[in-house]
Amino acid sequence: MAALQFLVRGDLPVPVGARVYALHPAGLDGAAVTLVAAADLAAVLA
Repeated sequence: MAALQFLVRGDLPVPVGARVYALHPAGLDGAAVTLVAAADLAAVLA
């Protein structure tokens, strides 16, 4: 399973394939990671 990272900004390195929740995702490559929206966060954590 891919890691889940919580970021304020998308300015930190993340592993390819990781799931990422970022308040400000600019700078993250949506093709390399799975961006998790706030609306989907509860389902991801369940």
